Amino acid sequence: MHFDNVADETAKAKHPDWPTFSCDDGFAETAPVASFRPNGFQLYDLGGNVLEWCWDWYGDYPRDGAADPTGPTTGEACVLRGGS
Repeated sequence: MHFDNVADETAKAKHPDWPTFSCDDGFAETAPVASFRPNGFQLYDLGGNVLEWCWDWYGDYPRDGAADPTGPTTGEACVLRGGS
């Protein structure tokens, strides 16, 4: 039984250039909530399922401890956050 929705054989069939795990959860992308077993705290869906594109561009955070830094204003890669 699977614990998380991860990039696996199902995803590879739809996205052949993605790095994947050698398992098959049956979902190429998102899965319905609580499709997998909960973790030890009885929480569902903390790993896998969704990534969020953020407004920030990838880069170093300011060293001065700024609250909610936005990062560089331009760049080559957007920040992705989440448990995917």
